[in-house]
Amino acid sequence: MNAILSITAICLSLLLVWQAVPWVITIGMQRKWVDAPDARKVHRRPTVRVGGLAIALGAFVASILTLAMGTTAHSFGNTDWGAWGVLVGGFGFFAIGFADDLLQLPPLPRLLLQMAFAAIAWLMGVRVEYLPIPFFGAVSTGLLSLPITLVWLAGTANAINWFDGLDGLAAGVGTLGALLLAFTAWQQGNFEAVCLALALAGATIGFLKFNLPPAKLFMGDGGSYLIGFTLAAISAIGTMQTPSFSSAILPFVILGVPLVDMTLVMLNRVRKGKSPLYPDRSHFHHRLLDSGCSPMFATGFIWACSGWVGSWAIAIEGTPWSWVAIVGSSIPFAVMTYALVQIAKASATAQPSPILMD
Repeated sequence: MNAILSITAICLSLLLVWQAVPWVITIGMQRKWVDAPDARKVHRRPTVRVGGLAIALGAFVASILTLAMGTTAHSFGNTDWGAWGVLVGGFGFFAIGFADDLLQLPPLPRLLLQMAFAAIAWLMGVRVEYLPIPFFGAVSTGLLSLPITLVWLAGTANAINWFDGLDGLAAGVGTLGALLLAFTAWQQGNFEAVCLALALAGATIGFLKFNLPPAKLFMGDGGSYLIGFTLAAISAIGTMQTPSFSSAILPFVILGVPLVDMTLVMLNRVRKGKSPLYPDRSHFHHRLLDSGCSPMFATGFIWACSGWVGSWAIAIEGTPWSWVAIVGSSIPFAVMTYALVQIAKASATAQPSPILMD
């Protein structure tokens, strides 16, 4: 029954997104819910920016249906509120992002709303109970569970949001993260988390059909907040509630690339005396574009990087034959790294030499 529910979750969400996207594009164009080009953006024509509506429809319907079926069939044992907390918080984060797509909310109210919905999710059981601390193992968060959970949920949601700068980038990284979380949850017997992760994976895979270069629509803040929050929340009801260092560290490995990107960008902005929320072109994908990469290559390289880093989660989990995943992900990562070096060299050579003045 668990296998059937898992297959249902990913297939249903994918099909729902495929059916919903044409409708979203039509409505978005009629209402002019479009993203106009500017100096920081790569696209060159107005594009519908509320694709998160389709992702939300697919993920929520598939998740609710499979959770209800699993509870009715007793496949999930004693279902607690944690899984439903993922959906309630996810809906809240999607609503915040969707409102921002339409109304351009100021940063502080947006962050306060995120904290409020993260707190509701915490009350429902979406809690970070253990953190991986080097040399100390998995350390209980104790009384600090609430603030740590709020930072984790809101921080990851914003990390994915900031990563949504190229066609297919956030959706691809979100798909990899959801599939890896589903795998680790399956290994641990947490089939509620499996269904939630696969419902999200199906939605992002379905969305990629329309979001690959050149994108027909963007997921917007609604979609990226939903993806980021859901990935963080699934971790919080799964591996981050286990008193094991190898389990607690898995989400940080799986989501390592967007989390590191966000951290470095914020530190760079503070170093320059700017607000950490100040928008600029210092993200990983911006640096790749500035080095001479095409948008498609930059997206593919970050996918390969995320896949390689994420494959180590399988090894950390102690899965037999995990070396197959590491070797399999290392090959495309190595090939694309070599290609990146060659592109950067060619770009540097092609740049005109500075004019020397007498």
